[in-house]
Amino acid sequence: MLLKMIYQIEYIQHGEWNVTCTNSTPGPNKTYNSAEWLGFYKVSDSNTLAHLLSGYIAVIMVVTLNTVVCTRQKYKRHLKGRSLARPYIMFPRVSYKEVDKDIIHCVKYLFNYAFYRFGVEVGVQLSISFTASSICIYRFGVEVVSISFTASSICSTMRSIDSESR
Repeated sequence: MLLKMIYQIEYIQHGEWNVTCTNSTPGPNKTYNSAEWLGFYKVSDSNTLAHLLSGYIAVIMVVTLNTVVCTRQKYKRHLKGRSLARPYIMFPRVSYKEVDKDIIHCVKYLFNYAFYRFGVEVGVQLSISFTASSICIYRFGVEVVSISFTASSICSTMRSIDSESR
């Protein structure tokens, strides 16, 4: 985002990034702009600065919202005297011993087990499928997919380290 803002400075000329590619086959040579290939565009009537930075602004808003929610959850846990660590189950007071009490305890236990067993994997798969379905929106689809798979491998590694530490 900072580089896109710096690119808007007046002394950086958009035309200085033009590159002429020669063809080995007969035909006209083509001129491409390296800055556009890297994703840098100048502000114009059709491209406003808000339009150029809208994706980054959305990411900053999501990260800020996530931080606010996590901080509030930790604060509420602190006020109630609970552990500040992230809970790994949805219903901490239900264990396998209460399964036979009634159907509500049984359902809660099944939700705990499903969340423990499949929560991270489902979340990673959903993020990968969302990213893959929105490739047409992004210019560099290959990078988006590679980042998704890298994130999923990191999460699965963290999951295995997390389960070993218990």
